[in-house]
Amino acid sequence: MKKKPLLLIAVVALALLLAGCGQLPISIGTINVQYELEAGMFVAPSYAKKLQKNKPFEGAFWFVEGERGREAEEFQIKVSDGGRDGREVKAYELGNREGIFLYIPDVGSKDITISIKLK
Repeated sequence: MKKKPLLLIAVVALALLLAGCGQLPISIGTINVQYELEAGMFVAPSYAKKLQKNKPFEGAFWFVEGERGREAEEFQIKVSDGGRDGREVKAYELGNREGIFLYIPDVGSKDITISIKLK
């Protein structure tokens, strides 16, 4: 009699996983992202906290009103996963130098920290 409820729970959990339900407390295939941004430089962030493993990242980081006109080369941009630094990152100016666009071809499979600081 005890096997039937456990089997039912297992079947429901498997169905939710296969359906891609994000409500389960486990996250398969995602990594956490933290941001270290220069204080007072960027508009209050609403950036993704989770990314898909081994997928590209694209993000726009907009300057506050008084900081517009800066170039991407003025910033030290690093992506760290705790083990190795120097993950490939491409940075471009947005619009009329109103922000920075970051492209990371592969975020890897570990949690990462994206750091954007003035040089």
